[in-house]
Amino acid sequence: MWLRKTTLACIVLYFSQSACRASREPGYGSDKRRTSGEYSMHYQGRKRTYSLRLPQGRETEAGLPLVFALHGAPGDARNLEQNSRLTEKAQREGFIVVYPNGTSAASETFLNWNSGSCCGYAWQSKVDDVGFLRLLAVRLTQEFEADRERIYAIGFSKGGMLAYLLACEAADIFAGIADIAGAFNYGDCRPAREIEILIAHGRKDPAIPFGAGVPERTSPLADDESRPVEFATDFWRRFNGCVAHAPKLRQGAEITRYACERGKLRLIVFTDDGHVWPGALAGLSGAEQARSQLVLNDAVWQFWLEPKKPLR
Repeated sequence: MWLRKTTLACIVLYFSQSACRASREPGYGSDKRRTSGEYSMHYQGRKRTYSLRLPQGRETEAGLPLVFALHGAPGDARNLEQNSRLTEKAQREGFIVVYPNGTSAASETFLNWNSGSCCGYAWQSKVDDVGFLRLLAVRLTQEFEADRERIYAIGFSKGGMLAYLLACEAADIFAGIADIAGAFNYGDCRPAREIEILIAHGRKDPAIPFGAGVPERTSPLADDESRPVEFATDFWRRFNGCVAHAPKLRQGAEITRYACERGKLRLIVFTDDGHVWPGALAGLSGAEQARSQLVLNDAVWQFWLEPKKPLR
């Protein structure tokens, strides 16, 4: 949605090494790879910023996975990196992690995303965050020769909602997403291909309620209203052709695994927690302190590594 012609051309030429050179930032097209650092690019008249982290000692290695980490609202890339501990995980496991920033009318740290539903500056201004992330994924994949079949997005709260939108509108690029404490608020989701979905949510979440049941109709939502977690699991269960196994309790989390004809699906419910990212530090913007002892980064990465469990 709202993609410019240059963006569409880049996506069409995704597998070409020379794609998107005309729209690159100054210095981007050099033969020398960039290092970990803070970067920016212009997209649809806006300066968009992001932090890039390469695993130490493997900076020149081809075929590494690429993970997009999406902050909540309020929040920013710096706060998410400092407190999610994803960079530590990336160093241990050997993947590239990028922390994009959302936008704001004024603040540099109170940022938001246009996740396709209410509310905030980005949504009201129709900021094309999906287009920005698609183009950034193409650029980084080309520059660092990342594994095109292992591009993922993980998002917290409003960032989780944007991760869902990427699953709906950019599954041709993203192989999987992890939604942490977000909501699947879309009634017209049509992914281009099967996709791996992990949903993690606190049952006592006061910010984005866990909810109950699957609505009979996907009627328009009121401001700040969200669909229940079961709506999300039901949609992705049907889309990926999945059958649920009995939930199992582990470290304060109820984990439901699925066997699927296509893609993958997993649900992690933190039974005694609210708006949380278990395993993150206490300073994560918008998050409560978790009781669950499950380290969510480990659980998400393990899910992405596991082979699909087929239906029998």
